[in-house]
Amino acid sequence: MYGQRDTLTTSQQRLVFYLAVILAGLFVLGFRLWYMQVLHHESFLQKAERNRIRTYEIKAPRGNIYDRNGELLVTNTPSYNLVVTKEDVRDEDALFGFLHDYFEIDTQEFQVTYRRAQRFQQLAVKRDITFEQVSFVEAHRYEYPGLRVEAVSKRHYVYKSLAAHVFGYIGEISESQMKSEAYQGYAMGDLVGQNGIEASYESHLRGVAGSVTYEVNARNRPIRVVDRVEPISGKPITLAIDARLQRKMDEFFLEESGVAMVMDVATGEMLAIGSYPAYDPNLFAAGISTQDWRALNNNPQHPLRDKSIRGTYPPGSVFKAITALAGLETGVLTERSSVFSSGVYQLGNRSYRDWKKGGHGHTNIYKSLEESVDTYYYHFGLEIGVDNIAKYGLMMGLGKLTGIDLPGERVGILPTRQWKREARGEPWYPGDTIPVSIGQGYVTLTPLQINVMMAAIANGGKVLVPRVATHLDNTQSYSVMFERAAVQDKNLAIIRKGLELVITGEHGTGRRMALKDIPLAGKSGTSQVISIPPDEKYDADKIPKKYWDHAWFSGYAPANDPRIAITVFVLNGGSGSRMAGPIFRDLAAYALRDLQIQ
Repeated sequence: MYGQRDTLTTSQQRLVFYLAVILAGLFVLGFRLWYMQVLHHESFLQKAERNRIRTYEIKAPRGNIYDRNGELLVTNTPSYNLVVTKEDVRDEDALFGFLHDYFEIDTQEFQVTYRRAQRFQQLAVKRDITFEQVSFVEAHRYEYPGLRVEAVSKRHYVYKSLAAHVFGYIGEISESQMKSEAYQGYAMGDLVGQNGIEASYESHLRGVAGSVTYEVNARNRPIRVVDRVEPISGKPITLAIDARLQRKMDEFFLEESGVAMVMDVATGEMLAIGSYPAYDPNLFAAGISTQDWRALNNNPQHPLRDKSIRGTYPPGSVFKAITALAGLETGVLTERSSVFSSGVYQLGNRSYRDWKKGGHGHTNIYKSLEESVDTYYYHFGLEIGVDNIAKYGLMMGLGKLTGIDLPGERVGILPTRQWKREARGEPWYPGDTIPVSIGQGYVTLTPLQINVMMAAIANGGKVLVPRVATHLDNTQSYSVMFERAAVQDKNLAIIRKGLELVITGEHGTGRRMALKDIPLAGKSGTSQVISIPPDEKYDADKIPKKYWDHAWFSGYAPANDPRIAITVFVLNGGSGSRMAGPIFRDLAAYALRDLQIQ
């Protein structure tokens, strides 16, 4: 009896234990079902959908860019990119090996980018692959899950290097750009404007990406299209640039380094602007090769630098127009102010030479501009004073940003007494004013600033804000903006007459630039790159070209009814009147005579 009762009790205990285990299992299972289907329903549903659904972004084509006459300058062409989605990769080592062997992808570099890729990002491994490579990848893509070919549009610059610095180029977004509010919504690997118009008007040119959603099988092979949202192309931009004038300008700089530009003196529109040598922005459209990047960066002529707005150089004798204007405005100079130029100006125990041995004789303000008499400005520059020279230079657009709609503009130096104290920790000496009065010494300016100054002289004192883009999406994008310089009309008229004599005068430094049918006005300039001792004469044949003087010519046309301002700067060109002057003349003739620009 007692033994049977003990056996029954044990059986009951076992039954209770098993029931408890079953109930505990059911509880865990139920809790798990509740956890998955109720508490985290949305999360697991999304994961399930990701295994069944794949959504790929469709990049939007960037907006086209046209010249002022409607000529297409920048557009897009079909292209293919090789992309990887990290979450779909099953064998990373095999994939890395394939990319290295067939596409010569640096494994270590790619792994860094690969690890940083965002979830389900289509990471571009190689852009603009060939049709043969597309076929090869498609034939082997199922051996390497996560790898696919993406059809995209590639930026295309129709005339290669034409106006390259105006357009800029596109490239992968940088880490610093990603942190900027201006690039919210972008992902690593996106292509964005990195310079020029491409950067200034990025938000306008970018467009809106679309998407295509596929249902896929277990091997991520598309079965059907679930949804498709077409991308919205970026909006077009029309530039002030005249492609015909730009092409003509390029012809003059096939073997030279420098800058040339033509601006409407009434509106500030840049009809042409070039920095030379240029480069082909198409090199960047699909990711520039290491070899091409090194070639551009190591080129001593710096083709990537936009010398028109980023290069700062001594303006030389072109600056004499400002010194003369400052003298007239302060009352130091009048039309009758005259000195005798003997060829040398003595200050203390130091001699300052004129460019012309023996000097120019009796010189007034008109002759000082016509013949570019250095000693005239040495003499009166000291009395005018460097602060007044800077004051009127600043008033006429020098030594400050012009406000052009291109990124990266530099200011240069328009020196004052305070500037030297702050920058050099030294007082200003009278000898410092001598070279400044003729655009040498501490003065460095951009070619664009010089052109804005010359336009202001031509148009009666309106310091214009230069513009490259004129219409966004066929709508005018700007109003003419300018500041009126607080200078007297009669003094500007004196300067203009002097600039006309540069070309029409019997001894004008630019007399060889005269045209029979178009009156011209302007100023030549030759700025030193290295100092020449007082007892030596500059001889270009005895020094390397990189030490030759820079050549300038800046002016406007027609002289009697100014419509355009032209500035030409030839780096290490030697002589302003011989090198830059003829380009100035030919550009004026082509713009006004052949193109009949109004």
